[in-house]
Amino acid sequence: MRRAAEEFEGVFLSQVLGDLNVSFTTPGVGVSGGESPFASMLRDEYGKIISRSGGLGVADAVMREMLRAQEVA
Repeated sequence: MRRAAEEFEGVFLSQVLGDLNVSFTTPGVGVSGGESPFASMLRDEYGKIISRSGGLGVADAVMREMLRAQEVA
């Protein structure tokens, strides 16, 4: 359950990074002023790393809600 909560937080953080318009450009690779073709993968990995490093507390909140849902059911 903990792993699922951390994965959720990683996806959430990846979306936040994308919504913040954090762009990763690659000068000289033929992408004229555009974003790297691997930018979304890099954002996903950053989201996972941030989550595994303690994150923002989203995983903890998700974990509490998952445990609470089990108690009710």
